[in-house]
Amino acid sequence: MLENLSVSKRYLPFSENPRSEIVKNPKIFLVDLGLRNALINNFSTERSDIGAMYENLIFPELLKSGVKLNFWQTNSCAEVDFILNKEQIEIKRTPKVSKALRSFIKKFSPSNAFVISEMVKESIEIEKTEIKFLLFSKFI
Repeated sequence: MLENLSVSKRYLPFSENPRSEIVKNPKIFLVDLGLRNALINNFSTERSDIGAMYENLIFPELLKSGVKLNFWQTNSCAEVDFILNKEQIEIKRTPKVSKALRSFIKKFSPSNAFVISEMVKESIEIEKTEIKFLLFSKFI
């Protein structure tokens, strides 16, 4: 019902190997970050859920692009936030490459990956994948 009202949106896991990846449970985001904060009754500036807030803020922007959107998660809890046509987007406060992103790169050998954070860093290459660091404030 919430999806029909455009209040929330589910997105499904990306998988090419269901044995080693979690493929059953979708993620659910509220399209309105204010509604999310009201439901959890937290409007504080000092937050323990800042990473989840950033993800929730980026999610509607990615939906506007109209591309198929997934996430990737393994049974060992490695997770890449967003997969768009096999290009990965990680949302981080600091510009770093997570172990999960390294695992995805090793497994799927994408040509590009992106890390969106509060700071900019020069692009780097890991196993022939170019990782570009984008400034969070310029992305939205």
